[in-house]
Amino acid sequence: MRFVRFSWPLTVLVFTILVSFCTAGAKEATWPAWRGPNRDGKSPDAGLLKSWPEGGPKKLLEVKSIGNGYSSVTLDGGLVYITGRKPHADEKIEYEEPPRHIWQIKGQGFYISTIDEATGEVKQSKDVANAYYEKIHPDGRHENLSYKGTRASITIEEDRLYIATGLGEIMCLKKDTFERIWTRKVEEEEFDSGVVGHGWGYAESVLIYKDKAIYCTGGEKTFMVALDKMTGKTLWKSPPNGQSQYGSTILADVDGVPMLVNGSRVGLMGVHAETGNEFWRYEFAKDNMANCNTPICSDGLVFWACGYGKGGICLKMTANGQKVTATKEWETKDADCHHGGTILHEGYLYGNHKRGFVCIDFKTGRTIWDTNDLDKDALTIPKGSVCWADGMFYVFAEKAGEMFLCECTPKGFKIKGHFFAEGLADESGWTKEYDRTMGPSWAHPVVAGGKLYLRHFNKVYCYDVENK
Repeated sequence: MRFVRFSWPLTVLVFTILVSFCTAGAKEATWPAWRGPNRDGKSPDAGLLKSWPEGGPKKLLEVKSIGNGYSSVTLDGGLVYITGRKPHADEKIEYEEPPRHIWQIKGQGFYISTIDEATGEVKQSKDVANAYYEKIHPDGRHENLSYKGTRASITIEEDRLYIATGLGEIMCLKKDTFERIWTRKVEEEEFDSGVVGHGWGYAESVLIYKDKAIYCTGGEKTFMVALDKMTGKTLWKSPPNGQSQYGSTILADVDGVPMLVNGSRVGLMGVHAETGNEFWRYEFAKDNMANCNTPICSDGLVFWACGYGKGGICLKMTANGQKVTATKEWETKDADCHHGGTILHEGYLYGNHKRGFVCIDFKTGRTIWDTNDLDKDALTIPKGSVCWADGMFYVFAEKAGEMFLCECTPKGFKIKGHFFAEGLADESGWTKEYDRTMGPSWAHPVVAGGKLYLRHFNKVYCYDVENK
């Protein structure tokens, strides 16, 4: 028998290669803000499963009692960040009879929690503000609010967290202790939003741009404001554009001009990111029931979808020096999107339309396919919130914790897997009587580090979606 003798340098080299090979699939989970690194709902992950086994991918974590709410997770440094509504520590809670619905559960505390993404251990949970629960008027009257719970996602930058409550309190907190660095409120005289909670609460997630924290206060005096991200001091205020709504601001670059875009109860507005000066505004879905979606911008086009029968609008933006103008490129009724969002991928828009989904040519507005036109008996994608990763479309339905994986192209779509976060469903499409009392689930799914994260009512779930 012949033995092969390895030299020490060669042994080290072989060991290094083996370690690199074995750890090649390990990914650092980073999702620092609403809709991901670029606010477009698209994950940079690759090497993910293209189909799921029956019952769905392997469940890694199920974390309970984070508090009630609709906010989506963000991730950084091995930790999952989430908010939820629970009672303040000094809040005396009494029930005449056990609550039968999630909105009957009392408690006004706004809690931020961090979860170890490897173990599911809740590392820290702290009450930092009042959640969207009730409004106390100056005369002492208590107003009951609808869809009680937290809303916006936490924005993470370096050693700081940025978050806004449903009552319009904008905060910067220390990342490790959750201690407040600064606080502003939309009802301050400087902003004069006029409507705290405007219908169903403030839901915008704070955008960080350079030294600025961007937020839409709405009101008679301004629409969008830039606050110093370190101190909270007002740096600029845009002109007013009506009442703020529920989508979040995006940053766009138009031929080198930095621009911020968001929609209001009146329509879309674009301002200079450095000064807040108005570039353009376009009236669309004015006085709608609610305009919930975050705009999408690419190649000089900006798209915004609204529900309640309104559809979508696409504007063409043109830069002339440091000025930008916008004109209508196309409009469609086939993007009647309530809250779930839209994904732009390789020139096509994929998103909610009524109770189904559509594919729309981004440049022309032509509808390529619509699941609402499919066979009524065929399994199709229900209304829900969306995310895109490694060429696949992830849809988290607003009922029963139902999760779908889909292959979507301009040629059509195929369901490649689905499961229920809460277990098997009955013939009605609901998982249990418990779910019937919990209302809709509006948190968006997140794919980061080879894992799928779901927020379903007062729980966070994590699933392994990496192709091993």
